[in-house]
Amino acid sequence: MKWLGIYKNKSHLTNIIRSLRDNNNMKKFNGWEHSFLSEALEHHINNCEAEVRQSVKAGNRPIFAEGFFSLMGGELLEKLDDMTLKSHLKH
Repeated sequence: MKWLGIYKNKSHLTNIIRSLRDNNNMKKFNGWEHSFLSEALEHHINNCEAEVRQSVKAGNRPIFAEGFFSLMGGELLEKLDDMTLKSHLKH
């Protein structure tokens, strides 16, 4: 078969497609990973918000408004929940 090109046979091509699909599928986080990432994200959000507040108090005009990082961080935390095994969430 011409369309197979460099592949040995049709089953070889099918196996390659399956492995690519499996590698591209999202792997979900477990409970520990979720906890670790969410704590790190919350810490970073708080630090960024503190920097913005400090910059405003100093009379500067920061690029990001107060609340920006809380808003974006909240969306990232929701996304993290979606990417975590449901049985591992502690809500």
